[in-house]
Amino acid sequence: MIEERHIIGHSIEEICQKLAEDIAQQQDMFQYRALLQHQQYPVYFQLDIDLGGGFESGISTTLFSAALQQEGNYRFSLQQQGLLEEVGKLLGMQDVKVGHPEFDAHTLVQTNNEAKVIRMLSQPDVRQPLLHLSDYKLELYLPEEPGEPARLDLWIQEAITDPGQLCQLYHTFLSFLVFATTDKEL
Repeated sequence: MIEERHIIGHSIEEICQKLAEDIAQQQDMFQYRALLQHQQYPVYFQLDIDLGGGFESGISTTLFSAALQQEGNYRFSLQQQGLLEEVGKLLGMQDVKVGHPEFDAHTLVQTNNEAKVIRMLSQPDVRQPLLHLSDYKLELYLPEEPGEPARLDLWIQEAITDPGQLCQLYHTFLSFLVFATTDKEL
């Protein structure tokens, strides 16, 4: 059974520092779980590294996830554009352009509130870390049952262990979480 760590901090930088120190202390880290607590925003963080074996190739993932209460039905999905997404666009799938050519070329953005997602992605420190990812999905899921919370997930098909990159991604995730919850920037 994997121990879930609890990392609490008064600032994003403090949480990032504690997370980096804790990860550095792990030996033979193939799985890591932590609850990152900044203000009233608990974020579940998970690393999974599977090296595979034999004829199987391994898979590594990084996940940031949080439950949230929100008013309305705002939702969005961001992911790297690939061949499948290009075919989808030819078949009528919508792609929101946020006005930053490098980001627009790299990322497929779908939402039911274009103005809100464009405002969130206008911040370079929120947008830039996503450009360095090759296979990811950042999505706000609406609850399936009444009374359940919505959920925000950033799933990356790569184990991100670099402390600087992890901190940037945590900041991006937390920015989307705060914005989806309060409609205010972090």
